[in-house]
Amino acid sequence: MRPIKYMLAGLFVLVMLSLTSYAQEIPQAIVFEDPNMTGSHTHLFASVPDLTESDNFWNDKISSIVVISGTWTFFADPVGAGDQPNPSITLGPGVYPDVTKEGMDDNSISQVRLGSES
Repeated sequence: MRPIKYMLAGLFVLVMLSLTSYAQEIPQAIVFEDPNMTGSHTHLFASVPDLTESDNFWNDKISSIVVISGTWTFFADPVGAGDQPNPSITLGPGVYPDVTKEGMDDNSISQVRLGSES
């Protein structure tokens, strides 16, 4: 009976490792409405060129970020909107409980760009 138990446990570990490896290949960031990863949140798997669209809840509401994988750039304004320099931060995998500590004003993000997209 024990060999079957160990075989199943080993199979479970192999499946979990393969899923973890697969998940790391998919770019993903999670943005939160409030600091310290609290409040409403959403998962991002691709660039969001313009958060200012009227039906987008997330325009100027991002206060904290978790980057699971990929490199992401967060912009204060959609690129091409106006002649002023566009503040941005570029983040890799990690936990960012307060965007102000990364150099971005709180509740100012209006565009998100995945690093590998043009």
